[in-house]
Amino acid sequence: MKNGTEAPAPVVDTIPSARLKKCFRSGDVVGMFPLLRTWFKEELRALLKDVELFHKVSLEKLLRKADEWIKNLGKSKTDNTIRAAVKHAHDTLAFRLMVVCSEINSVALYYLEGKR
Repeated sequence: MKNGTEAPAPVVDTIPSARLKKCFRSGDVVGMFPLLRTWFKEELRALLKDVELFHKVSLEKLLRKADEWIKNLGKSKTDNTIRAAVKHAHDTLAFRLMVVCSEINSVALYYLEGKR
């Protein structure tokens, strides 16, 4: 990739993609800046598509799992407490997912805009 001879990998159906895994391994948003700085704009565009797909699929899986838990609960006070805890956990994880995806998108867009 650094010598400019390799073509960027296409958007793939694996979730998460190899590009996305590299971003996750960078640790945080600050660690993504040196990582993405060397990427070609085609690869950055593909990363944006990877993030969009990852977010969509992960959110669907999260919702399905929460629904599985909730549908097996009854009407007791304990079940209502569990239902509220599952909903809270779902909302918290969905928010964290959105934050991570937004951070990756922000850094990718920062470098894409600079490589017009």
